[in-house]
Amino acid sequence: MTGCTKKVQQATVPGEEWAEDLRSRVERHIDEPEKKRQLMNLVDQDADILKTMSQQTERYNKELFAVDRNYNSTPEDFRKVFSEFNATRNRLRADSLDVRFKMKALCSPEEWKALSYVRVKDSLYNQMFPKPSIE
Repeated sequence: MTGCTKKVQQATVPGEEWAEDLRSRVERHIDEPEKKRQLMNLVDQDADILKTMSQQTERYNKELFAVDRNYNSTPEDFRKVFSEFNATRNRLRADSLDVRFKMKALCSPEEWKALSYVRVKDSLYNQMFPKPSIE
């Protein structure tokens, strides 16, 4: 008996497909050159934040796996990794939120609607948080 398998194609850089989609929306829906330039810069900033978030998640996953493999690890060792990860994640989320609101402030309601439309199939979550490889 054989089952169906589905390979998920990962973006080279986490969030890059999402950023490319947003860049193309800015190109299509924003006419003002200076506004377009500012929005593109903000998209790049947000893409960098998403990349950093992905890198940090991978780093903390590895740290957590290392703590788990260490027989002498204490609950405090786990708490330390979780605490550092949560602080980093919260800072990056706040940075991303700031960027999004800067983008929104540059746009009219109609422009923002065109830029912020989200399709489930775009799968930003899957790009950002692929299943970690266990070594």
